[in-house]
Amino acid sequence: MLSNLIFSLNIVLPIFLVMLAGGLMRRFDVIGADFVKTGNSLVFFFALPASLFLSAYNADITQVFDARFVLFAVAVTSIAFVVVWVAAEVFIKDKAVIGTFVQGAVRGNFAILGLPLLMNLAGAEGSEKGVLVVTFVVPLYSIYSIVALSARSGSPRKVSVGGLLKTVFSNHMIVGILLGSALSLLKVPLPELAVKPLEVVASLTTPLSLLCLGGSINLRERGAKLTLAMVASALKVVVFPLIFLPIAYGIGFRGSEMLTLLVMLGVPTAIASYAMAVQLDGDHTIAATTVVTTTVFSVFTLTFFIYIFKTIGIMG
Repeated sequence: MLSNLIFSLNIVLPIFLVMLAGGLMRRFDVIGADFVKTGNSLVFFFALPASLFLSAYNADITQVFDARFVLFAVAVTSIAFVVVWVAAEVFIKDKAVIGTFVQGAVRGNFAILGLPLLMNLAGAEGSEKGVLVVTFVVPLYSIYSIVALSARSGSPRKVSVGGLLKTVFSNHMIVGILLGSALSLLKVPLPELAVKPLEVVASLTTPLSLLCLGGSINLRERGAKLTLAMVASALKVVVFPLIFLPIAYGIGFRGSEMLTLLVMLGVPTAIASYAMAVQLDGDHTIAATTVVTTTVFSVFTLTFFIYIFKTIGIMG
């Protein structure tokens, strides 16, 4: 158990410490509100799309495609999204925060944190199913988040099929995934002159996101917004893994499939959710608090799930 705790701490704690550094920098005026705003724009429009493009491009989906796994992962994500949104409409009075709440409860940090974690858990061969999550589930995170934030935010927009399609396919993250996947399937080689700059830009995603996130956190926040962030956090890293992982095991998923689902369900809320909340006029306080809280919680929840997986023989 101790080794599992140390393993999880080594994965998750550095992320929390970088966020803390961002908060301290803001506290002591090393960075200001303008830096946070500009940094979020850089992540949303350039760094994260570049990172997702490279992940999709480097993945050979034809070798690892598994329709049963993809259908389950997509179904789990869709069910969670619908259930949370319906419940939010019933129980949350302030409709302007529903989009942010739904996004925080469902959208996992798989692209940035999940893949490295899965690699550490299962190795290169064992983590091949992660390619399917990046290709089929990560775009759903963006699509569902756009829908929720467009319909329920500080400046709600009328959601039509045409408008939604336009918004989705003009989203930089989705464009990055689709373009990378297309070039990968077509076996189009990219020159080193193009790959290297993309790698440099993509490498900004995690540190810049974390610094801006830390610089945006209001530690004095109390009341309804803190409560909503806590509920969304509990749903993300506790409730949904406890519901869907036993179902997956009962259906017959084993080995790398279960590990991939563990990571998909158990990782903290995506850092990009904060940048998207800012860009689409969501509640940035709830978004930031949810990311921070799920990151802290996941140190313990991932340790628990890893321990269970080792105990029942899913992990060696």
